[in-house]
This record gives sequence, structure tokens and C-alpha cells, in this order.
Amino acid sequence: REDPARYLRLSISRLREYFKFWPEENSGRASNYARMLSSGIFFPFALLGLMLLLFCRFKGHPTETQPKAPGTSLLLLLGAGYALVHLLTWTLIRYRLPVDAMLVPVAAVGLVAGLRCFKRNHKLYGFIG
Repeated sequence: REDPARYLRLSISRLREYFKFWPEENSGRASNYARMLSSGIFFPFALLGLMLLLFCRFKGHPTETQPKAPGTSLLLLLGAGYALVHLLTWTLIRYRLPVDAMLVPVAAVGLVAGLRCFKRNHKLYGFIG
């Protein structure tokens, strides 16, 4: 309470730790692989799914080709609130895992959209259902 600006600067400095994806020497091999694969594979699909869901939400009602995701707003608000609490309390990076789990349905929307686009552009009708 005595120095809120310093507390805010320290909390913002935790962003780097919270979103860390690069390997570290003092981490185990499994931790480094998990962190890199999570960010390298999961995050792009989650970002694509988030953009699609937000676009469809503000565009209007979903059609047959647009994702239908009831409760997405609540899930995203819960994830953002959970992440904010952990950033403001300076907890360890392992507490990011529940937020990753909350974003799995969002990443699934991005993955399905990516597969549909790939199927349409590459004519792999028998390979991708």
C-alpha cells in the first residue's frame, strides 16, 4: 500500500516469467520440452481459436462454417482472472497450467478451422474427415 507504483512494476515484470517458453539450463529436459511444445504447438491454435471466436461473437450469429461455442466468454474471463491473480501474487510458472487447460477448447476451435482450411486448399478429402 505504501508504494503501489513499485508493486505494479514488479507485477508487470512477472509477465516474462509467466509466458516463458524458452529452455533453461536449470530446468529438466522434460520441463523444457513441455514448455516449448506448449507454446510452439498449443499457443498458435489457441490464438487462432480465440480470434475466430471473438470475430464470430461480434459479427453476429454463427453459421454452419463458424464455430458455435456457448460459454466461451465465461471460460475466457475465468482464465484471464486466474492469470491476473497469479501475476499479481507472483506465483510460480506451474500455476499457468490451469489456464492452458481452460484454453484447450479454444485451441480445438483453431485446430478444426486450420484443418478445414488445409483440407479445402489441398484437396485431401480422404485424409482429413
